[in-house]
Amino acid sequence: MADSAVFTRPHTPLSRVKKNEMIPADMIFLGSSNPKGHCFIDKANLNGETTLEVLTSVQQTRNWCRDEGKHLSSFDCEIEYEPPNKKFDSIRGVLYINEPDGKRVEAPLSGKVLLMREV
Repeated sequence: MADSAVFTRPHTPLSRVKKNEMIPADMIFLGSSNPKGHCFIDKANLNGETTLEVLTSVQQTRNWCRDEGKHLSSFDCEIEYEPPNKKFDSIRGVLYINEPDGKRVEAPLSGKVLLMREV
């Protein structure tokens, strides 16, 4: 991706947001306790809409967020994404996941994987 920024993990912290908690910062939605990896967001403070919006987590990271032998403390990744622009409510990029077995998994980032901090 030309003219992009890169974040790496473990240097970038992970955050867990529980039901009814405010989202503390803009973040990429890696997974949830919902089997399909969904969460429901009230965006009334962001755009005035009073209906819950359904967001879907990155498919390739959902197992890391459930107890299936993978632990978030060992989650290792790089995120390559486009620089900030006028479209503040979207993201385009790639999440590269470095699996414990040495495999590198590529997950596209777009659409509804961006959790936005409430104002």
